[in-house]
Amino acid sequence: VNQPSAFAGRGYQKARQHFSMMSALFGIINEYDQDVRWKKDSQKARDLFARTAANCKVGSTQAYNDAKARKQELQDLLSGSGLVTEASAPTATWDKVIDRAPLMQRLEASQQGKLQPFTASKAEFSSNVDELLHQAQIVAVLSEILLKEGMEDADDEDYAGYAQRMKKAALEIVDAVKLNNDEAAGKAVGEISKACTECHEGYRG
Repeated sequence: VNQPSAFAGRGYQKARQHFSMMSALFGIINEYDQDVRWKKDSQKARDLFARTAANCKVGSTQAYNDAKARKQELQDLLSGSGLVTEASAPTATWDKVIDRAPLMQRLEASQQGKLQPFTASKAEFSSNVDELLHQAQIVAVLSEILLKEGMEDADDEDYAGYAQRMKKAALEIVDAVKLNNDEAAGKAVGEISKACTECHEGYRG
């Protein structure tokens, strides 16, 4: 979001994905039952980033200005300052926090771009344990969000089953990393791939 021309090209699409994830992560902080970093600003941040993610469906000047403001506010949060900007209206349900499209794009990035190559061999596993753990936790979190009330198809038994399978496999990767078991991690990644493929056959399009 540094240059309007880059944003108007394909930058707004990437911005939408990242702002959607920001909104989801602040939504998790908001619902967490203990006092953690950014708890005080989590609801406001969730709603602001959700609004900006929605605006970033297009590369307009308005969307660019909104995205640039969020970038500055994120820097303020990281430096220890609070949020000054007010969200326009409370975001009540998870389908308003993150759209399914950017959520699925983030899942695909973790599955195909990280989990699969990092479990392709024992050497890859050993070299990427920290990132593998992180990506598995992200997949588990996003799988849980897919099941939240209000999310598209969350009340469909078959669809929910795919999300639950994906979450279970992601948590198995977490356990495998902690036990330094590359074979178990690879098997769990395979289960995530199967769940994704089977789900897309019935629900994509």
